[in-house]
Amino acid sequence: MSPDQMAAIGMLVLLLGMVICGVHLAFALIFLATVFGLIFVGPAIMPMAMLKIYGTMESEILIAVPLFVFMGSILEKSEVAEQVYQGLYELFGSIRGGLAFATIITCTIFASCTGVIAATVTTMTLLAVPSMLKRKYDKGLATGVVCAGGSLGILIPPSVMLVMYGPMASLSVAKLFAAALFPGLLLAGLYILYIGISSWLIPTMAPAISEDKRRVKGVKLWVRTAILMLPTLFLIIAVLGSIIGGIASPTEASGVGALSALIIAAGYRKLTYVNVKEAANTTLIVTAMVFFIILGASIFNSVFLFLGGGALIKSILMGLPLGKWFVLFVMMFILFIMGFFISWQGLLYV
Repeated sequence: MSPDQMAAIGMLVLLLGMVICGVHLAFALIFLATVFGLIFVGPAIMPMAMLKIYGTMESEILIAVPLFVFMGSILEKSEVAEQVYQGLYELFGSIRGGLAFATIITCTIFASCTGVIAATVTTMTLLAVPSMLKRKYDKGLATGVVCAGGSLGILIPPSVMLVMYGPMASLSVAKLFAAALFPGLLLAGLYILYIGISSWLIPTMAPAISEDKRRVKGVKLWVRTAILMLPTLFLIIAVLGSIIGGIASPTEASGVGALSALIIAAGYRKLTYVNVKEAANTTLIVTAMVFFIILGASIFNSVFLFLGGGALIKSILMGLPLGKWFVLFVMMFILFIMGFFISWQGLLYV
């Protein structure tokens, strides 16, 4: 191992240590890249960093990030999730685990409309958890369902994570969306299966609500639920349908999604100055955070690869004795452990 490669390993160790100590990931990335770059590369690190940043940020697909975040923020303000959850709540509430089923399905639908995790988790925490606890659902199940369902937004298209990952890996975002759709729905189905089995084995974990508490029943209930879901289905078709069908690029579809979200908010009479302003502020904060990490990771990766860190890690992984599947397992295990300390934005670029 050369001195440069030892320095590259030191960068990773220090990065993990700084993150564990509470230093913001973007600041840690930029600080370490600057220090190690000046020591081992010299003053040339500055123009190299500027070229790397420019090359990263000129990607047209990244325009979709703020538009998808804005779309999710507007939908959160328009209370679409509340309408969908209310319909599913009355539809499934009379069976064991019904409220948990409704929560997972609502999270899945909302994930297909927003592409971000925060909007789904925040909305469903305020909406579903009190409702389940009021009806004597197990606390662990009630909170776990929201956490698990909310995380679907990172996988089910239009996922902001996939929008960011596509340019970095030189992959088509539209193909990533098509590839991630089935695994995301499969994961949601497995959540529902687990809830069903758990509530059947332990009836007190997720008791059914009384039929008398339903406002409507029978065919009227199904029709009412379908009507409540129409706006979200319209948005899903407008965004995902246009991307997967090849009608529009992800960037173009994100603009369509943002406009559709504004139309839906207007339909629910939630398109107010305050809501639009708050959604714009949220978009600004989230986008700035994501892009700051992208910039820091771009510089960090440039220095790390210059020092030979990429070749070193590749040689270590390829030298493992049990073949490609063991290598994949090791990589997934490392990502799993790092996920305790670093957000998905950091893992994606680091």
